[in-house]
Amino acid sequence: MEQNIRRILPRTAGMLLAVSLCLGGCQGKGTAPGAGESDAPAFAELKEEYYQAAASLDYMTERRLVRDPEAAGLSVCYPSFPDLTENAWKKELDLAKSLRFQLNTIDSTTLDAEDQFLYQLLSDHADKQLETEEFSSFRLLSWLSPEQGLMVEIPRQLGHISFESSQDVEDYFTLLSDLPRLFKDLADLSRQEMENGLILTPQWLQDAADACAPYCLDAEHNSLSFVFSLQLEALPGLSEEERSAYEERHLQLMKDTVIPAFQKLSQDIRGLSGQAMQQEGLCGRKGGRDYYWHLVRSDTGTSYRDISQIKSALEEQLQNNTRSMNRLLEAAPDLEDSAGAAFDRFADADQILTFLMEETGKSFPETGEWRLSAAAVPQELAGLWDVPGFFEPAADQLMDESTIWISQSMLKDPAQLYPALAQAAWPGAFYRESWLRENQTEPVRQVISCPGWEKGWDLYARSYAFSFDNGLSREARQLERLSLSSSLTIRALIDIQVNYYGWGQEEVSQFLAENYAIEDERVSQSIFQRAVYSPGSSLTACLGYLEIRQMKTLARDALGDKFQEAEFHRFLLETGPAPFSLIRSQLDAWITSQNMHVLPQQICLSKAIIQPSCTFFVH
Repeated sequence: MEQNIRRILPRTAGMLLAVSLCLGGCQGKGTAPGAGESDAPAFAELKEEYYQAAASLDYMTERRLVRDPEAAGLSVCYPSFPDLTENAWKKELDLAKSLRFQLNTIDSTTLDAEDQFLYQLLSDHADKQLETEEFSSFRLLSWLSPEQGLMVEIPRQLGHISFESSQDVEDYFTLLSDLPRLFKDLADLSRQEMENGLILTPQWLQDAADACAPYCLDAEHNSLSFVFSLQLEALPGLSEEERSAYEERHLQLMKDTVIPAFQKLSQDIRGLSGQAMQQEGLCGRKGGRDYYWHLVRSDTGTSYRDISQIKSALEEQLQNNTRSMNRLLEAAPDLEDSAGAAFDRFADADQILTFLMEETGKSFPETGEWRLSAAAVPQELAGLWDVPGFFEPAADQLMDESTIWISQSMLKDPAQLYPALAQAAWPGAFYRESWLRENQTEPVRQVISCPGWEKGWDLYARSYAFSFDNGLSREARQLERLSLSSSLTIRALIDIQVNYYGWGQEEVSQFLAENYAIEDERVSQSIFQRAVYSPGSSLTACLGYLEIRQMKTLARDALGDKFQEAEFHRFLLETGPAPFSLIRSQLDAWITSQNMHVLPQQICLSKAIIQPSCTFFVH
């Protein structure tokens, strides 16, 4: 048991040791290898050392990455939530400094093509981590956000933990006991930052306090209680007596610890003093525009040079989409109503899942024969499971037969359920995760987050599924894709306008009313608040989706009849998850290999970077 409570992580020391050398003035390249020598052994050691350190930063990270930390050679973290103190943040920063320093000692030209790409990926990751040092004052905006703050994300993280052993349940109980500490730290930090000049509007504070409300309900009607019951169902070999005992312990923890913690946090947030802001987006804060560009670059890995270029591309995309949609609707005015009838052919969610899995196999690389079955989420979990979701095992485990949980309202609407399952299951998130776990051999890639690639793939999958033989006409499929593209692009463009150019809700409402005849204030308010509370999130998803579609257009135009959907999808999976700026640097080499009929594993990755045009092409 002693090993389970180590809070000081010895394997981190190897990486952090280099920081003192780096700060001591050694900034340049290390001694170059001799003629004919390779830095491959040193780079292999660096990859392993960084993975060990990054994976063991905190329990939640470790729990997401590995099933058995000790067997994986990691220091076992005590079950607790992340530390919000300055010391914890500096430890992450020191780890990035160490990575940057050690990368500087390696001559990447002596590495093979695969490691050269991974070297670029780690370099990009380290540099973006180091950029966060100048934006430390913005951390609280994320932690106290009504849409992505800790009061929202912690229940989501708890709700997606899978129980595979009794120790997992015990660790879960220990996590719940740590909630009062976490929320006290958050409240104390909020008061401190606001005393130092951070401004949060009264609406922000009200919405943040209200975000606690679902978890302040009595234990019998609390969504966390329902989720816990679902998690126990997946625990193998659990007897009825053991289940009852776990349920009773959880109920008591909810009453004594969890619910009071959320109630206290809500009360503490309401006690803060809000102030009005002339510009509520990030641009209304000192350094906000620079921070927004950092968020966009870090989360999307975009290949675009700056915000203005992205904005121009989005505006042109919207114009092209609108013209195409108008032409389709002029030729067939009843086209909008055809989708619902086409999807009525599916009797239930399991039939849709089977269809999507079979169709995915025709144009995407094969994976193991893992299957999903559908189940309805209790109505009480509607706020926690807004889209189909599944319990995700640790990243070092293969995806087994799983249950995908779907809201009851969505189950009744096949036209809504079909694209949602395409995004969450086949060929979206479940397929993506299955393929990567079966084929990705570099553990260090699991500690590098690329949300733009991940969200982009899932939305691309949603769009692509309309091309399956699902009963829609060619024109209806095109309309569905254009509608998805336009919806994403509108939200992304508003995100930019609010956070970089200073739009308020009035400008958002005017834009939607004048251009799209959307006059419902609830719609404009929802889009505006998402831009304020989760800056960059709408842009991350949209850019990821559109970058993939643009690369596909470039590849299709270059290859003509030699273009194969499955091989393009294989290229995306084998190269990603990664920033699109790096993926694009490999696209020309892949196109060349396809022209020469070279197998994907024989591709020599080039360093040339394809500069994007300012137009996305969506077909």
